This record gives sequence, C-alpha cells and structure tokens, in this order.
Amino acid sequence: MNWLLSRLEKHIGWLAIPRLLHVIFALQAVTYFGSLARPYILERLVLSPDAVRHGEWWRLISFNFYPMDMSLIFFVFVMMFLFLMAGGLESAMGSFRLNVFYFLGMAGHIAVAFFFNQPVIPSYLYLTLFLAFASFYPDFQFLLFFVLPVKAKWMAWLDGAYLLWQFFQGDWTDRAVIALSAANYLLFFGGAFVRGTAVQWDVMKKRAVFAEASRLATDVSVNKRCVTCGKGAMEADIRLCTCGQCGPDGKFWCVEHVPEHLKKGLQ
Repeated sequence: MNWLLSRLEKHIGWLAIPRLLHVIFALQAVTYFGSLARPYILERLVLSPDAVRHGEWWRLISFNFYPMDMSLIFFVFVMMFLFLMAGGLESAMGSFRLNVFYFLGMAGHIAVAFFFNQPVIPSYLYLTLFLAFASFYPDFQFLLFFVLPVKAKWMAWLDGAYLLWQFFQGDWTDRAVIALSAANYLLFFGGAFVRGTAVQWDVMKKRAVFAEASRLATDVSVNKRCVTCGKGAMEADIRLCTCGQCGPDGKFWCVEHVPEHLKKGLQ
C-alpha cells in the first residue's frame, strides 16, 4: 500500500486538500450551532439516496458536516480534541495520504447508503479516524470526563470494542459501514498493527522469562549449583543464565565458569 500511495502522491499529490479535516470539523461546528436555532437543517445534511436521486446532490458532500449529537459543553471540548487530532494526523500522514484515507472512508459510506437505500451519517468514519490517531500517538493523554487522564491507545481499544459491539447489535447497514470503515483502517495501518502486536507479545514473553529468572535467583528453596563444577550457593556466587544456550528456564553458573560459558555463546 505504501509504494502505491508514494507513486500516486508523486504524480497527483498536488490534488490534495490541505487541512481537509480542519475544514470539515469547522463546518460541523457551523451546522451544530445553526441547528440550535433551526433543527430542521440537520435533515438536509443526511446522505439520503432517495433525496439524491431527486436532485439533492449536495447530500453526497454535506453528510460529512453532520455534527455529533451531544450537549453544548461536550461538543465544545470534543471539537477542541478533533482539531488537535486533525493537526496530528496531517503531520503524521501528510495531506495527500490523509485525503486518501478520508475519501476512501467517505466513498464506503456512500456505497453502503445506495446499496441498502438507507440514509447514513459519518459517525463510524470518525471513529476510525481516532483509531488512526491512536496508531500514531498511542501515549497521547487526554482527560476523560475532564478529570481522568487516559492514554489514546487504551481509548482505541474501547473504540474497537464499541465498533465490534455495534457490528453485532446494528442492522445490515451499520454492519456494512463498520466493515468498510475497518477495512479502510486496516488497509493503511493493518501491517503496523500486526507488527506492533507481535512486538508487544514478544516483550510480554521476555518479561515473564525475566520475572521467573529473578524468582529462581532469589528463591532460597531452589538448589542452586553450578552446572560445571557443582558448587552450591554456600560455596560460590551462583548466577542464573537464560541465554539461548541455557533456554528460557535458565541454568545456574558460578561466577568462575559463567564468563567461559558466555564466551562460547558469542563464538
């Protein structure tokens, strides 16, 4: 995927819209405050296939500006985070790749709307945008309920769990939109996600080995004797080695013979 995007960016990168998400979120804010005075305008934004067929073509674009349904105070704080997220994603991905990511997600919503002949709003697209943000900034902290500091990577797991729950609880339109949104995310970040999970799993295994080695090294009930000379803990300084030769369970060596053992392992 990266090589394809690189080639496309080289030839048509000039078509990218800079600060695309900033514009979209700003228009969401406009429609939110406008709907406080005239609630009926929200219905005019939804991507309705029947309305598009009757000439209301602007819905193919305006559904991106449908604001989230929440109280004013929450909306203000959420918009602050969305603008921060927009800047972070554009810095990490570049304008062109962010454009491709967003427009592919947008195209998936349009395809589902016309396939099932059901109106849609881009809520699941924004959830995958957050997953993308968490992929780049897993340790970014924000205040949950304005009090509890939570890292983005933990919220991303909750985000994924919510999408999975909605997939099984929602109708076929929801399932199709979630599936296409998730596929769009995996298309861009699937490889990095798999590699990151593998690294975390490897780290966890090494930590378990180290913890067990530390326990054996300090456990007085273990018969610690050098595998070379047979000296015990009362006769010599005994160390536990968990190198590739000794295996994950480790073997005990006295300080006199462990240097020779390690030297052979390096040869």
